[in-house]
Amino acid sequence: MAQKWHQKATVQAALASGAFVLFGAIITGLFMLYSAYQTRSPEVDHTPEKTRISQNRDPGQSSATLDSRVQDLNKRLARIVRYVGLLAETRTGVVVLIGEQVRTDVTTPLTAHDVAFVLKWAKEIPPQRIGCAYEPIQDKFFVTYFGGTKDTSTGHLLFNADKVLKEYQMGVRFNGKKVLSSVSGYAPLKVDPLDFQREMSEPRFTRIWLADNAVVVSDRNQQASWLEKTGLKILAMSMILREGKMVEVDLSGSQARFVRSFSSQINDYIQEEPALAGVDRLTQLISLARAISNALMSINLELSGHLFPGENTPTEIPLIRVSYEVNEQSSTGNLTHTIECSGGIDLGRTPSFRESDTLFQSLISQLPIDRSKLALGETVYFEVSGNQYIGLVVNPAK
Repeated sequence: MAQKWHQKATVQAALASGAFVLFGAIITGLFMLYSAYQTRSPEVDHTPEKTRISQNRDPGQSSATLDSRVQDLNKRLARIVRYVGLLAETRTGVVVLIGEQVRTDVTTPLTAHDVAFVLKWAKEIPPQRIGCAYEPIQDKFFVTYFGGTKDTSTGHLLFNADKVLKEYQMGVRFNGKKVLSSVSGYAPLKVDPLDFQREMSEPRFTRIWLADNAVVVSDRNQQASWLEKTGLKILAMSMILREGKMVEVDLSGSQARFVRSFSSQINDYIQEEPALAGVDRLTQLISLARAISNALMSINLELSGHLFPGENTPTEIPLIRVSYEVNEQSSTGNLTHTIECSGGIDLGRTPSFRESDTLFQSLISQLPIDRSKLALGETVYFEVSGNQYIGLVVNPAK
């Protein structure tokens, strides 16, 4: 969080001009290398009805049939509140996504586009990281997408979630309204009196971003995966330029409190914000697919070859501007505190694994013996440890 002081009690989310812009650009590049990763917009339409089918179809697959199956799959995906397992049988090519079903549509569900994108992504060697980054330059945020997410439905999920993260940090929405959070202990970033003198002498550059945090159970042959622990985590790093070198320093008091609040109550924030819930589901699917990437590499994924990219993803948006009183004065009057929110979303890290000898057999035994009956979008039901789950066929038998 680079900071600057002027003569009014105003806090602005904007980079200073001149040398400070150059400084920010240089540090942005360093952080991009360090973290190795390449928000809520009313204009973004993420509804399943926007699914589009390309003309590159299998000769035997009619346009109407495929379109109908994709729409059916979208309707069923809209009822999945959490994804817990993924089954990929290399012998038949069947891929089944397993989750917890609810009776009404969830907010920000995954779509067939997202499923197709992640399954195709997992086949890469090695898979790239999936994410986006908001970088403040002068009066705008410039948005960069990584892992092939630009102009995809998945890119919209990332964009909207990162936008919400910036709103939480600043305490104000991009539409100018104050963030009213019901999460206990929430507080936006604000300068602490104890940090005052240090911030004036050594401007700080801080990145705050969301990352995946999963523990996955997988079978020895990597044909099945099950989430033991999943979710998002918030990471932060603060650096200053000292004697011509970038030096990592502790977070300021306000930054540390913000990170602690998000880390300890991440599920409360996810429940409060649909955009965060959407990217949380995306994280679940990414972790499951990453765990069985070897099996997916040997399977021809029908769905991935039929879907166009989604609508254009935004590449720039205006910065947030907020104001509050600063309880410090100079000889010329009150001071102005300038904050730049920088960071993004970084998904697709290799999850922690725990191997199972029985997972694949326990799941595959619950599929119909005749796999040819498992068409795209068909449902299968599973019982695991006494709990009931729904399985959606996201790749039919070859």
